[in-house]
Amino acid sequence: MEIVDYIIADDKRLVELSLAGDDIAFEYLFNRYSEAIRRLLQHRSASVEDTEDLLQETFIKVYLNIDRYDCGSTFGQWVYTIARNTLI
Repeated sequence: MEIVDYIIADDKRLVELSLAGDDIAFEYLFNRYSEAIRRLLQHRSASVEDTEDLLQETFIKVYLNIDRYDCGSTFGQWVYTIARNTLI
């Protein structure tokens, strides 16, 4: 795939590509959601280091469980739920 194809791909397509083993697609999902999740975690964590650890842990869980993503909710909502549960 060309870079522009990743940029314009919707979340569902990037998830499909990630499930097929395309790590670049997952990188685009990470880039799309990491700042919003970082801000969420910053408001609730004690330090920058804690925030970064929680962010990393969240996206490791997303990566390992992406096959469990259900299109019944948006990908962003799913990631937010994982981040919130990781924070707790």
